[in-house]
Amino acid sequence: MTDPLSAKELVEKTYLYVDRVAKECKKTLLTKITTEKKALRKNELSSFVGSEIEKWFAQRDKSLNIKWDRSSFVLDPKNRFHLVFRGANKDAKFELSCDGEVFADPFNPERVFIKSLDLKAERTKFQRA
Repeated sequence: MTDPLSAKELVEKTYLYVDRVAKECKKTLLTKITTEKKALRKNELSSFVGSEIEKWFAQRDKSLNIKWDRSSFVLDPKNRFHLVFRGANKDAKFELSCDGEVFADPFNPERVFIKSLDLKAERTKFQRA
């Protein structure tokens, strides 16, 4: 018989899986979003990126239960932004960080286009559920 995994091993296993899925998201969804060059209002940016990533994870793996933390959105003066996603499965709770950059429409500075997006799972943000 095999011994059950310790709490630390379960968290590590979850981290490795979530990291792989986040990289898959980055490769598929985030690449699609940045190449579409969809014009967004600055006040729509967070909800667009947050809901797109939530939907992608819900279709990919419902057991991860990823939710966008709406209070985490920050857009700095250099047009970089940051979002946080919280998630959990039966073994661990975790956070994902999404960082991106936009460029403003030269004719309408309230409209922006997503230039780059990066989604990361940090090992230190994983803990036992």
